[in-house]
Amino acid sequence: MSSEWHSAYKDAFGAHYWADQDIPTQDGFHEVVLDAANRISNSIKEQPNSNEEARLEKLTEVTQELLKQLTGTLHGELNKFHEVESLVKDLTLLRKIFSEGGPFSGVPILMPPDYQPFIFRITPIIHLLIKEPETFVISGSGGLPQFLADLELLRPGEIEKVGKLLGVIQGVEPTLSFDELMADVRSNIHDLISSNSRLASVQRRGGIEYLLKHDADVSEIIKKCDHSIGNHLYIGESIEPFTQIHRLTVDCLNHLEIKSLITPRKAEAIRQQLLSTTLTNAALATDRHDFDWAPMIKAAYTEGAEKNLEGILFLTYIQYTPANELNMAIIKEKVADKANYLKSELEEFCDKRVRNELVGKLGIEHLYTSNELLIMRGDQFAGDLGL
Repeated sequence: MSSEWHSAYKDAFGAHYWADQDIPTQDGFHEVVLDAANRISNSIKEQPNSNEEARLEKLTEVTQELLKQLTGTLHGELNKFHEVESLVKDLTLLRKIFSEGGPFSGVPILMPPDYQPFIFRITPIIHLLIKEPETFVISGSGGLPQFLADLELLRPGEIEKVGKLLGVIQGVEPTLSFDELMADVRSNIHDLISSNSRLASVQRRGGIEYLLKHDADVSEIIKKCDHSIGNHLYIGESIEPFTQIHRLTVDCLNHLEIKSLITPRKAEAIRQQLLSTTLTNAALATDRHDFDWAPMIKAAYTEGAEKNLEGILFLTYIQYTPANELNMAIIKEKVADKANYLKSELEEFCDKRVRNELVGKLGIEHLYTSNELLIMRGDQFAGDLGL
C-alpha cells in the first residue's frame, strides 16, 4: 500500500511542479499532500466492490506513509516546523484530511514507526489525538499511551522534543497538559511494555529508580521480567536485551523483598529461573565472551541452587564462581553420582582452557590418563604464553 501513496504523491506533485523543482513554501507542500490524499481516496472508492470497511482498512495503512511524508520532508519553509505559524498550518492540513468530508474521514491513524527520523514532527497529530479524540483515533491496541510509551522507552530524546513543540501549540490551542499525560503513561509503564526491547529499556531509563520515581507497579514489572526470562533464552542470538532484563529483575526482586511485597517462595522461583537462563547464555550464546558473567550469576544465585543444576549448567556455575564460594559438599556429591556424564559435557561444550580449570575444581583428575592431563595442561601452558 505504501507504493500507492508514493504514486499518488508523485502524480499530485507533477500536477503542480516540474519534476526537478523544489516546493518553495509550506502552503505549496500542503497543497500537494492534500491533492495526493484526495487522489488515493478517490482511487479506492472507484475500485470494484469497494465498501466503507475496505476503504477504512486500506486508508489506515496509507496514513502511516502520509505521516512519514509530513515528518520526513525538509526543505524551504518546512525547516521552520518549530514555529507557531508552521505548526498551526500542519493542524489545518490534518483537519482537512481527517475531519468529516475529508478524504480520510473516519480513518484510524496508523502512526509511523518510533524509529522514524524526525518522529517528533508528528507532534501536531499527537495534539489532535489528545484534543479531538472523536475525530482523530490512533490505530492499534494501546492507543496513544502505547505510542508515547514506546517513544519514552526507546527514543527519550524525541519525547522531550514532542513536549516542547506541544508547549508551542498549547499557546494557540490549549488542551490536556502533556506533562499530565506523560505522568500517566509513566505511572502505567508496566502495562505498556510490548516487547523485550521495551522491557530492557526500562533498565536503561533508570531501572528500579525510574519505576519508583513515577509510581509504576514493580510487582507487574517483575511478572513481565519473569515471563521474558522463562520464554526467551536468546540462544544463537545476541545476548542483549537479556543482560538489561537480568539487572532489572534482580533490583525489582530486592525491592519487593525489602517491602515484603513478594513471598519468599515466589522470589526464589524467579531467581532459580533467572540463574538457569543466565547459565545457559553464559555457556551457549554466540557472544557470551563479551559479558562478565560472574556477578550476574552471583546476583541470581540462591543458597543450594547448584543442587538442581545439571550438565553444562552445573559446569558453567562452577566455572564462574570463585573456589572459596563453592559448596564443596554439593560438588563432591554431584561428582560421585555423575562423574562420567560431567566429563562428557566438558568434552562437548568447553574449550581446553576451561576444561583444564574445571577438572581441577571438580577434582576429577582420576578420570583422565596421565598423558591426557599432560596434553591438556601443556596446551593451557602454551596458551598462557601466547604460543
